[in-house]
Amino acid sequence: MNIETLLPCLLWYCFVGYFVAQVHKYQGIYSRYNGLKSWFVWWVFFIGWPAMIPPYLVALRQQKSRS
Repeated sequence: MNIETLLPCLLWYCFVGYFVAQVHKYQGIYSRYNGLKSWFVWWVFFIGWPAMIPPYLVALRQQKSRS
């Protein structure tokens, strides 16, 4: 794997990670955390976004079914 392939993949991973972390932030998923804990949770969502999408979709379905 060369740099011409690795760099765009890394940029897309970071772009999607940022988007997923921001969506979780605006939905209030980790609003109970303050200060440094809030940044740490945001970082975890940013790095681990592939594992965060399925639970988020389940939470959205449950929220829609309640209303």
